[in-house]
Amino acid sequence: MAKRTRTKTFDLTWFGDDYAAAVESGTEPGLWALGNLVLDEAQRRAPKRTGRLERSGYVATTARSSYARQTRDRARLPRPKAQQVLVAFAAFYAKILEGGATTAHAIPGTGRRSVRGASKVLKIPGIGYRAAVMHPGAKRRAFLGPALESVKQQGTEVLVQEIRKQIERELPRAG
Repeated sequence: MAKRTRTKTFDLTWFGDDYAAAVESGTEPGLWALGNLVLDEAQRRAPKRTGRLERSGYVATTARSSYARQTRDRARLPRPKAQQVLVAFAAFYAKILEGGATTAHAIPGTGRRSVRGASKVLKIPGIGYRAAVMHPGAKRRAFLGPALESVKQQGTEVLVQEIRKQIERELPRAG
């Protein structure tokens, strides 16, 4: 003989897709806030000989960018991909300071000649042209990498806060 059981019915409302959509739409503002946090710290740490490097910093996502063109910026700037934030410095020498040290080396003449017949490499005001120049080298002075490391925990919290705001804005209170 079959055992008889009572079944109860209940309604289930699925908000999973709505939450996924809210997280997706909150990612862009969260990445923007995270990028600005890293940029502020990197600008604080950047070498300040003239202040040009500090001013060349910008944040970019696929939707918006804070880049403002200045003279002597790099010719090609990287573009962020979807769901990414780009924190960069447009000054042409930012890459050298951040990542690559150079050793002392000679810069030979180019073969071009000045009016007096000397080979042109460098024109020093008040002295004139020099045929060859000895570059003293430069050491690495990283500022962007350490800035990212120092705001890692705080940046995660900022990203989560922005996503949480978007979820609360878009979804009804369940319960």
